Amino acid sequence: MAPVVRKAKRTSTTARGKPASLPVDLDTAFQQRLQQGEKPDAAAEGLNAAIRAGKIQLYCDGQEVKASWFAGYVHVVINLVRGRAVAEMAMLRGVDGWPRKWTVSGNGMEPNASQSTSQLRRPPGRRPTRNWQEHVRNEIIRAFHSGKPMPSGPDLAQSCLESVGHAPDVSAINKLIKDILR
Repeated sequence: MAPVVRKAKRTSTTARGKPASLPVDLDTAFQQRLQQGEKPDAAAEGLNAAIRAGKIQLYCDGQEVKASWFAGYVHVVINLVRGRAVAEMAMLRGVDGWPRKWTVSGNGMEPNASQSTSQLRRPPGRRPTRNWQEHVRNEIIRAFHSGKPMPSGPDLAQSCLESVGHAPDVSAINKLIKDILR
């Protein structure tokens, strides 16, 4: 089965007038990840995950490849060539017309990857003096007794910050809600 592709958009310049980044070879993107300090396995899996999530665009012979097709038919693997780790595409299912020229958008790194992870992490601080789980339980009970809808995770995090002085992660609050309602 041939790859499901759509024609790549051609852009000559970015918003600031600088030349747009051209797609780079798959192995070049892999090598750039290695230079950033990633281990070979992590670099290959990082490329796979970024392509599946649509953070990096994949091209096959200059045609854009849909992430859903990539997830079902091919993936990035590591091969040793003369003692050097190189990235190649491997088939999960039969694909017509193999081999092909595979490239990825930009330099193969997710845009603003380091910035987004640094924004998600909270800075270390004092430990909460009161039990935030107990506060969340009490807020849920108050909502049920007053006939109001159950508060959302972000609302409960804000309530914890105001009352307990600590804003727990929303995923931890959602897990606690799930356990309470079980």
